[in-house]
Amino acid sequence: MKPLLSIIIVNWNTKDILLDCLRSIVDQTRTDHEIIVVDNNSMDQSVNAVRFAFPQVHLIDSPENLGFARANNVGLQHAKGNFILFLNPDTLVLDAALDKMVAFLCDHPEIGILGPHTFNADKQTTQATVKFKPTLKRVFHTHIPLWKLIPRWHPTPAGDVVWNKTSEVEIVKGSCMMLPAQVVHSLGGMSEAHFMFSEEVDLCERAKQLGYPTWYYADASIVHLGGAATRQNVDPMIKQYLMAYTSTFRQYNPESSVVLFHLLLFIGSLWRILAWIPFLVTSKKEYAHLRLLEHRATLRYLTGFL
Repeated sequence: MKPLLSIIIVNWNTKDILLDCLRSIVDQTRTDHEIIVVDNNSMDQSVNAVRFAFPQVHLIDSPENLGFARANNVGLQHAKGNFILFLNPDTLVLDAALDKMVAFLCDHPEIGILGPHTFNADKQTTQATVKFKPTLKRVFHTHIPLWKLIPRWHPTPAGDVVWNKTSEVEIVKGSCMMLPAQVVHSLGGMSEAHFMFSEEVDLCERAKQLGYPTWYYADASIVHLGGAATRQNVDPMIKQYLMAYTSTFRQYNPESSVVLFHLLLFIGSLWRILAWIPFLVTSKKEYAHLRLLEHRATLRYLTGFL
């Protein structure tokens, strides 16, 4: 029988996290669904672990790393549901979140893309769940946040922001996006222009152009651990991220502003390195170390050494 929901998860060397994600789906979802896992040639026994623990999962074992967008599109070719969920493996479904999202989309057929409320790993603090398109002015406010020194001034930044109200938004985070199947197929799936990163920006923008708005839904919640793939190989991941981010910036800004865009990224990473160094001797030292590696990789990419 045709499922109501198809859940597509792309995995790369995150076996234990993936298994936790699958358990949360099974425990928290009553909607008739199928789970499709596309494994990007993992070397950590992810494939065997999924086959053993979750034989009901449709597992696609790719002989090569297809990248995020391409692998999701492979999963999409096998999806049969009326709704499609693109879900990261480093997530946990809370309190019947997917059931709630399906019900919300059924009640609001005009919506093209729906994203949930997202908690950090502690399940208490809210993670940035909504994105704003990267105009030059917004990038300035993000990477040189002088506005934080001025009371009651809250300009719109580029990139991720915390959001708490069910409403239409520009972009939802790509860690969990649910779409009606007809919308996904109208869009032709995810853009494969980049190996990974910025897929949600492109998807939400193209959906809007077809008349399908993106919404954030506050009453459904997940946990997003974040950075599981990036931590494995920081420099190549940051390079892929910055290439995709620059390409996205070019969509909304003149080519002449790209040099200034990169300068803002450089300044932003430089002062953040200085800001994170003191945390290396605190309880946040592991998190600080990862942030330092990311910003160092950013500086190396922008100066041509990565």
